[in-house]
Amino acid sequence: MAVTGTTAPASGAVVREFKGTVLSVKPSNRSFLMHDLRRNADFRVYVRGKTTYTRGLKSYKSLRKGVDIEVRAARTKGGRLFARVVEAD
Repeated sequence: MAVTGTTAPASGAVVREFKGTVLSVKPSNRSFLMHDLRRNADFRVYVRGKTTYTRGLKSYKSLRKGVDIEVRAARTKGGRLFARVVEAD
């Protein structure tokens, strides 16, 4: 992913990009915790059935602790961060 910053998709939600490492995976609510290198902060990211996985990641089950990833995600009105794209870095 060469683009950095934010973009505005058709839905109107602001999509943010994160780059870092998976710290943990929580299958019970289809989420993972990642450390973002750009912001030096940890983020809980949720996935949906329409989340796209690329660059060697086939699905949510491909995510493991220690995997370097790039994520494009948008916040919901409730404050949760939902991944649109998850890529192995």
